[in-house]
Order: sequence, then C-alpha cells, then structure tokens
Amino acid sequence: MKLNLFIIAIIFSSVLHASGSMAGLRPRRIKFTYDASKVEQGKLLLNKKSNQKKSCMTCHSKKSKVPFNRRGLARKLKNIKKNIIICCNKKDRMSKGFLDSLTKKDIESIQQYLAKEHGLGKYLR
Repeated sequence: MKLNLFIIAIIFSSVLHASGSMAGLRPRRIKFTYDASKVEQGKLLLNKKSNQKKSCMTCHSKKSKVPFNRRGLARKLKNIKKNIIICCNKKDRMSKGFLDSLTKKDIESIQQYLAKEHGLGKYLR
C-alpha cells in the first residue's frame, strides 16, 4: 500500500513538473537591516543648513512645494546622488558647497534614512 502511494506521488509530481506548473514554496524575502548610525547621520545631513540658510528638508518636507513621495523615491533611491546634484544646481536651493562636502558614506546614509522613513528597504538590496 505504501509503495503504491509512493509511486503515485512520484508520477503526479513528475507530471506537474513536466507541465511547468509545479507549485512550490515562495522564497523567503530577506529584510534589509538598517544601520542606526547611518540613519541618524542621514537625518542630520538632510536637516543640515547650507550657506543660504536652507536644508534639503525645507524644499522636500511633507508640507513643502516639492515633497518626497514614496513612488518617486522608489525609482530614484539607487541613483540619489544624481538627484542631489540636480537639486543643488537649481536656483534657490542648496549650494554647491553642500554637494562638495558629501562623501560616498554620506550618500549611503541619506539613502538609508529615506528608505527607513518611507518604507523602501527592499529597494536598497
């Protein structure tokens, strides 16, 4: 009896596998772990005032004229340095001194802060 069930199970699984509709378990999603020091540093960098008495959050806070939205950030998060360059070069925004002072670690910390704030950790993997 056990042998018959075993044979039927093997045949059934091979038929499903051959048809391409094998039902399997979905792979586990690996959660992105945030570095607390980088997140805090990113928050400080976004609130840092430039020579013109402006910070990133004066233009991009939730109640401002150009707020960060979740969908837009999801697309731009990997290439955030390019967007920071564009924002710094616009008139009435941050100065080039802010842009020159940024290092690669600063960019990573800004990415982590924005991802944690808007729930976009899966885009940082």
